[in-house]
Amino acid sequence: MMTYKNLQITERDEDILRLMSVFNGRMFLTVLEKTIWHGYSNANRQARNRLTKFVKNGLMLVKKTGLMSPRSCYVLSEAGKEIVRTLFDVNIGTITLSMSSTPHTVLEMISYYWLYKLDKHPTRTIVGKWCKEHKHTPDLYYMKDNKLIYVEIERTVKGAGEYNSIFVNMTKDNVYKVLYIVESRKRVKQFAKRLPKSDKLMFVSIEDLIENAQNGKIGAISQKQAEQLEIK
Repeated sequence: MMTYKNLQITERDEDILRLMSVFNGRMFLTVLEKTIWHGYSNANRQARNRLTKFVKNGLMLVKKTGLMSPRSCYVLSEAGKEIVRTLFDVNIGTITLSMSSTPHTVLEMISYYWLYKLDKHPTRTIVGKWCKEHKHTPDLYYMKDNKLIYVEIERTVKGAGEYNSIFVNMTKDNVYKVLYIVESRKRVKQFAKRLPKSDKLMFVSIEDLIENAQNGKIGAISQKQAEQLEIK
């Protein structure tokens, strides 16, 4: 177990730092509530207390997002970056925040965590690298039986024409399935109706993904099933 100053880096801490290493040194309290502290009755307080210890020991800094929620982002300090480099051989450069992209990042972090826990070995794409050999750049991807699965994290519904173009490019990438992870079941139905008809498309809300993951599965549904969802 690694120790920095008076802070012992526990297995849970390594989970936090691993997730931060994937998302350029950033962490949000709401992400921890829906991932590492999922199911705890006092998740908010426990997660906040642990992040506060990181801050007090000089491994993290707190930055305001400018949003009502999440209000704050915990980012790695230079000392924190060094620990991540030691643990995971990942170099974190300049850490930036964007009001417009933060809500998407939160949803993506939660999705990544549960896919990781389900042994899907998700990878976050880097546009500059991915686009050199592919027509479309998804948020995440993973392989299943040597077949390519794209993962799209969506919050807002695009125009039908834009989706048609995206889908054409996905087809050129020889993608096997496309998993859409969205904010709610209502959104699942909206996206299913807007997207081109295809048996490659699968859908799941973030809350259903979290619940299903407790039983070892993603639990995504087909486009036809999504279109027929009854929304309470």
